[in-house]
Amino acid sequence: IDVTGSDEASDCIDCVVGKYIDVSGSDELADCIDCIAGTFVDVAGSDQAADCIGCMAGKYSTAAGAETSGTCIDCPLGTWLGTTGNDASSDCIVCVAGTYQDVMGMTALSDCKACAVGTYSDQTAQDAAGDCKECEVGKFGSSKGNCTMCPAGWYADDEGKGAQRLVAVGVEGHQVLHEVVADRILEDQLHHVHGRPTEGGRLAKLCGHEER
Repeated sequence: IDVTGSDEASDCIDCVVGKYIDVSGSDELADCIDCIAGTFVDVAGSDQAADCIGCMAGKYSTAAGAETSGTCIDCPLGTWLGTTGNDASSDCIVCVAGTYQDVMGMTALSDCKACAVGTYSDQTAQDAAGDCKECEVGKFGSSKGNCTMCPAGWYADDEGKGAQRLVAVGVEGHQVLHEVVADRILEDQLHHVHGRPTEGGRLAKLCGHEER
């Protein structure tokens, strides 16, 4: 209260929204304390710092004395944030290489989306599926967002090699193309090429083997 002679509690003036006061006997508005950045309070008369509400996960606020949740800002594309009460854009955590995030205000690492099989990204904080690049010639998509070098004696002859086809050169030099979707082909269907054993498993499905 900022005048003398007041005779009842109702003469006391509430601190405005965005502020609180945690001591008694204050005599001016300046005694009211701003809620810290990353928080807000949307009612008047708050009497403790705990009344200030943290911005929810996926958001941050740089302004002290905020009055509404509308001051909380979504973390940008390519990032996420799993805690509350954050006060800077730098609190937002970038999605790791091999992933992207095309929605703002995300709250978990799992919200970062893996690049498709046969593509990769070597940069963090990517914000669109188009940021994922096709695996280079000589590499294959071993899993989502990752490209692996073909081992000695094997090759991938086109970009974007995912679970797409097996290329094998036989003893007589005849090229054989097996169009396959690796996740749908059983291991024993690809155990031999031209009567010779191939290296079983996923490599046999993704890189061709040059038999010697």
